[in-house]
Amino acid sequence: MALGANPEQPRWRSLQARIETARGFTLAATGKPIEAKAAADRAVAVAEKLAREDSSYNYDLACALALQARLDPAAPGPPAAAVAALRGAVAYGFDNVYKLNHDEHLAPVRGRQDFQDVIHLVKKSSVTPGDSGGEQQP
Repeated sequence: MALGANPEQPRWRSLQARIETARGFTLAATGKPIEAKAAADRAVAVAEKLAREDSSYNYDLACALALQARLDPAAPGPPAAAVAALRGAVAYGFDNVYKLNHDEHLAPVRGRQDFQDVIHLVKKSSVTPGDSGGEQQP
């Protein structure tokens, strides 16, 4: 850890949530579901706390919950919670349609109608006069 880095600061906890999410997706892809679930649970725990403190971290929470949805597709909670977190991110100002459509972390929830509703909401809210509301790269 870098000198002066405080692991309790939101940016460090956000990084921890992102690392655990990435670790979980990697472990799932390599056939290690138990370890993947543990990583997903750690990511969600950190991201939930962050999102409660500052709603700008809802996107990180959505990615962690989408990992849980991938690991247990039959569980109704994580997919719905992931989309709810995305709605929170949009309410906070997140407006990157390209990222919503292409971030592989969100793939487990992308086919849901409520996810498509979020995409529509972002497109609708980001349309300016003379703009078609199309998708732009990050």
